[in-house]
Formats: sequence, C-alpha cells, structure tokens
Amino acid sequence: MGPSDPYPKVPRRTRGVDPAPSTATSVVLLPDGTRVERAPLPPEIQLESVSLPPGLRMSGHHHTGANFCLVVDGGFREREPGRDRSCGPATLRISRPDVEHEIRTERHSARCLVTEFAPSLLEPFRRTLGLDRAPSVYLECPGWVMTEAVAMPSTSDDLLAECWIVETLAQAARQVRFDDGGPPPGWLLRVRDRLEGEFSDPITLHGLARDAKVHPSHLARAFRDHFGRTVGEYLRARRLRYARHRLEATDDPIAEIAFAAGFADQAHLTRTFAARWGHPPGRYRAMRRSRVARS
Repeated sequence: MGPSDPYPKVPRRTRGVDPAPSTATSVVLLPDGTRVERAPLPPEIQLESVSLPPGLRMSGHHHTGANFCLVVDGGFREREPGRDRSCGPATLRISRPDVEHEIRTERHSARCLVTEFAPSLLEPFRRTLGLDRAPSVYLECPGWVMTEAVAMPSTSDDLLAECWIVETLAQAARQVRFDDGGPPPGWLLRVRDRLEGEFSDPITLHGLARDAKVHPSHLARAFRDHFGRTVGEYLRARRLRYARHRLEATDDPIAEIAFAAGFADQAHLTRTFAARWGHPPGRYRAMRRSRVARS
C-alpha cells in the first residue's frame, strides 16, 4: 500500500527467501479499533479481512497496486475525488492504483475484504470495467464471489488466491457488459432463483425452459448473456459451494455431502471438486482445519 496506508505492515513471507513459510493468518488490532487479518501470501498479493468499528473516520489513503474492496457485512461511506457513496453488503469496488479515498462508518460496524494485486492482473479488464475513464467502479457482488471470499483470508495458496482475483475481475467485467444491455427479465431471474434453491434436485434445461415458457435455446442464450456462464456451469458452481461449506462446517461423510449437493456419487463430487479447488474433498477438509488450528 502507499505511504498514507492506515494499516501497519505485518511481516510477510518472501518467495525464495523463507524456506518454511508461515501458514498462519496475521492479526493486528489498530488503535482506532480496526481489526486486520492478513492472509499468509507472497508480497505481490495482499489479501486482508478488515473489521471496521462504528463511528470510524479513516483519513485519506491509497493503494499502490490495483485493488478491490468487497463489503461482507455492514456498510460504510466512501469518498473519492468527485464522488461520495454508500457501500452496503455485497458492494464490490474495483480501483486503479493510487486512488485516494476516505472511509467512515456511522452507527454500525462493517467487515470487508481488501485485496491488492499487480496492475497486470487488472489490465485485461480495464476498458470493459470503465477504469480507463474513472478511478473506480462499483458493482453488486455475484453470490458465488461472496461465498468464496469468506474463505480467502485464511488461504496460504497463492495460486488459489490469484485465480480467485482473476475470476472475480472477469465476472465483474461480464456484469458491466451485460448490465449495458438492460436487467434480466423476470422469468430469467426466476430460473436463477430456482437453480439457487433447488440445486440438489435433478434439473434439466428442457424442464427449466418448459416452466419458464420459453424455448430451451432461448433460455440457454439469455442465461449466458446476462449471467456470464451457462446454466450447467452455474448449477455446478452452486453445488460446489454447498459441498465446500459442508466440508468446512461439519464432519459429515463425503458421500452424504455429495448426495445432498446433487452429485451422482462421491466419485463425481471428488472429480469436480478437485478440478475446481485443486484438492479432493477429504484433503481440502484436512487442510482447512489445519490452517484454522494454526491461526
């Protein structure tokens, strides 16, 4: 971050220097009551969970890298040159490097995920996001990004963190592009809501189209245009989010989780999970609990 960064520097590991890098999350409590949890990642990726107390007035500061801030809980007001806006839950703010901004909370606290990264990661999405014309862009965060963000501050896997950053930027770019074409029609929103709520049930494209009273090809095209992924990709991602939550929060057998998430069997979940997260479910569960125990 820049010289006016309000957060103190927490010791970080450096690639190729520390033979046994720490996998523990660093935690700092600032004098103003702000709590900062920093993920154990290489210096080129800075990922922090920041808890802001009520009544905070954070003076102007900037980030030397490209960055985004995702509001997880609560909210605050943010002032940038030429604009002052309220940021509530699920607000995603993406900014170019060195954008001066101030933050203030009112009667309620706020928790947000602040991610700083190399400007080269932002460059492919710069024009689509409008960052060639404005210093920052504000969006409503997609649900899957919010779900994955909760787990990010404890990760020590720099590849996973970098992939998540790029996927978040790509999804934001799709949202900006699709928003220019108008909001999704009501019938399409109902299809998405059904995928969110009935993901464990057998679902077919023809069945969704029949209930929505549209042709399957029209549904497939409209869904991809408005939500940036196919119906099948959306459904698979929803099932994976559910499975990951169960793995982290319970001791339930993996076969039971697979069935509850809508996968054909444990092997199906294992293949899909490993392809998405880089580890099979059992290994992922063990790694997550080991990191939590060390933090």
